[in-house]
Amino acid sequence: MAIKVYSDVTKKYYDSEAAALKAEQDLIKERDDKAAHRKEAAKLVEEKGKAYAGARQAYLDARKAYADELSNFCKKYGAYHTTVSKDDVDSLFESLWNEIFY
Repeated sequence: MAIKVYSDVTKKYYDSEAAALKAEQDLIKERDDKAAHRKEAAKLVEEKGKAYAGARQAYLDARKAYADELSNFCKKYGAYHTTVSKDDVDSLFESLWNEIFY
C-alpha cells in the first residue's frame, strides 16, 4: 500500500512529502510572479492615465457641453434632426458602452 501526501496549497496528491513541498513552492512562486507582473502593469496603466487625464477631462467636458446644448435646443424647439454616419454610430456605441461598464 502506497501512502500519498495531500497538499492544501495545490489541492493535489503527491508520492512524497518532498514532491508536495516542491510543487507548493513552485505554485507560490508562480503566484508571486503573476502578482508582481500585475502590479507592474497596473503601474503603467496609472502612469498612462495621468498622462491622458487632461485629454479625458477635456473630452468629458466637451461631451457634457454638447449634451447641454442639445438638451436646450430640444426644450426650446423640439426634436433635433441630424444625419449619423457609420463612424458616428461606432463612437456613440463605444461612448455608451463605456458609460455603462466603466
